Amino acid sequence: MSAPFIEIAGRRIGADYPPYVICELSGNHNGSLDRCLEMVDAAADTGCDAIKIQTYTADTITLDVDRPEFKIHGGLWDGRSLYELYQEAQTPFEWHAAIFERAHKRGVTIFSSPFDETAVDLLDDLGAPAFKIASFEAVDLPLIKYAASKGKPLIISTGMANLEEMTTARDTALAAGAVGFRLCQGNVVALTFLPGQGRGNGAVDVQFDVSEPDDRAVMIELIGQQAMTAIWIDVSEMLIVRRARLALDG
Repeated sequence: MSAPFIEIAGRRIGADYPPYVICELSGNHNGSLDRCLEMVDAAADTGCDAIKIQTYTADTITLDVDRPEFKIHGGLWDGRSLYELYQEAQTPFEWHAAIFERAHKRGVTIFSSPFDETAVDLLDDLGAPAFKIASFEAVDLPLIKYAASKGKPLIISTGMANLEEMTTARDTALAAGAVGFRLCQGNVVALTFLPGQGRGNGAVDVQFDVSEPDDRAVMIELIGQQAMTAIWIDVSEMLIVRRARLALDG
């Protein structure tokens, strides 16, 4: 009996298949479409399986208000509002067609994290083969239901969700029409270990810190052993992506 799997753009992801390597572009474009397209090229050059972006605007993800709970307190962004930061980090809707076109020309799968129904519609119109639901939206059941209704696989980050919330998210997605479902736990690099590997039970991902040499070494070794189903790497860590692909290719 074969192990369960999901399929994104014809690529099967599961215990019986090589790990799926995803480059996360996030807001690393720094407000420049040219830089964003260059990052798509750089990610494609690593040999990754997919590129992921984030689809929201400041107006769809937060409120433009001057209240303490909508401001950052301490750290690099002390005193700045969430609205201001999201304005800088957003990938404008009008960029998406060009980004998707560049990824398609480079032969790499691209999908995104939508944060509201308008984002789901945009991505669906562009032919995104899957949706990634961010951890803070893991309890946004209307969003999960709407994304699932498009009949595509959903990957949901668990974040701080408890078992009941994760189960509800799964049931909501599958009942609404999602053709596949995976949970993801992690941050910069998330590796889903398979049963029998001694480091996990195949249900939860494990986070590595790519700034730590020991973590990088262990991660590359495990990639070579194909001991996980998916690898999620920030696009800024290009060297790690290249090494991951080299490890997979033997």
